[in-house]
Amino acid sequence: MKIKIVLFIGFFATLNVLQGQSIISKISVQNKNLIFGSLNKNLYSLSIDSKKTNWIFNAETEIYGQSEIKDNKIFFGDGNGLVYCIGADGNQIWQKNLGTYNAIAYKPVFIDNNLYISSGSSLFILDPRDGSTLGKFYANAPITSPVSTKDNFLIIADNKGKIYKLSKEVALIDSYQIALGAVFGKIIIDENNIFFGSNDSNFYKYSLDEKKIVSSIGTNDWVSSSPVKEGNLIFFGNDGGFFFCLDKNTMTAKWKFKANASIRTEPLIVGDKIFFGSDDKNLYVISKTTGKLIKKFLAKEKIKSSPTLIENTIYFADESGEVYAIDTELKALKSVFKTSGQNADPSKTVETVKKN
Repeated sequence: MKIKIVLFIGFFATLNVLQGQSIISKISVQNKNLIFGSLNKNLYSLSIDSKKTNWIFNAETEIYGQSEIKDNKIFFGDGNGLVYCIGADGNQIWQKNLGTYNAIAYKPVFIDNNLYISSGSSLFILDPRDGSTLGKFYANAPITSPVSTKDNFLIIADNKGKIYKLSKEVALIDSYQIALGAVFGKIIIDENNIFFGSNDSNFYKYSLDEKKIVSSIGTNDWVSSSPVKEGNLIFFGNDGGFFFCLDKNTMTAKWKFKANASIRTEPLIVGDKIFFGSDDKNLYVISKTTGKLIKKFLAKEKIKSSPTLIENTIYFADESGEVYAIDTELKALKSVFKTSGQNADPSKTVETVKKN
C-alpha cells in the first residue's frame, strides 16, 4: 500500500528512467490528427493518414493529462500548473501559470464556452481567449477527480473522499464526506445519484437528494479508473486487475473479468466489445454481454493511456512511448509512432493473439 500512495501523490512522478518517454493520457483528435502529450514534455500532432508528425510543441514540464480541443485550438496543462493554448499549427497562443505548482492531471473541460481546469486543491474557470481567470474554488484537499457536469452544477472530489457540488460559477452548493479514501476516477451523474470508485476499495451509489449512500460494493482493491455507464450498466476496473459490470439499480455485479495486473484506464465500449488497458501490458477486448475474453494484444509496456475510437480505429499508448492502432475488426495491433522521434512503420504488427 505504501508504494501505491507514493505513486498517486506524485501523479505518476515516480515513473522510472525507462518511462521518461511515457504517454499516460488518452489521445485526442483534431481534424485528422492525433494529439497527445508525453512525460518527455512534448505535445505531438500526428497525422492519422501518414503517421508522420505535423509538429511537436515543447512544454516546460511533463504532460500528464489529455488535451481538450475546441475551435481548432488545443488546451492542456503540464506538471507544474501551467496551462497552454496552442493553434492547429502548433504555435502557442497563450500560456497561463495557475500558481499552484502542482500537476494538471486531467483534461480541461469546456462548459458554456468557459474552460474549467484543476490543479492541486484548486478548480479554475479560465477565459479560453486569453487564459484570464474568471473564477476559482478551493477544495479542502487536492482535487483527484475529473470535472463532471449536469444541468447547472458540477461535481468534483478530493483525495480524502469528499465530494463537492458546485455551481457553474464554482460557488459551493454542498459537500459530502462519503468515501474513506481518494476518488481518482470520473464521477458519473445519473438523475439524482452519483456513482464513483475510491481507493478505499469500494464503488458507491450516493443520493444527492437524500444525502446518503444508497449502496456500495466492495472490490477488494483501489478503484483508480474512470467508470463508464451504458444504459443500466456501469463498467470499471480496479488495481487488483478485476473488471466489473454492475447493475446501477441493484449495485450487484452481473459479471467480472480478471486481468493479470492493475486496470487504470477508462474502458471504451464499441458495440458488444469493451476495450481497456492494463499494467500487464495487454489491451483487453471482452464481451459486454458476458465478460468473456474476445482477444488481447500485447504492448511493450504498461498501458495507462485509455483507448479512444477514431474512424473505426482504436488508438492508445503505453509507458514506453509507443502509440498503437487497431481496427474494430481486431485484425492486428500496429505500432504507428514512438516518442523517441522515430516514426514507426505503419505496417508493423506488434502482436496478434488468436481469439480464445
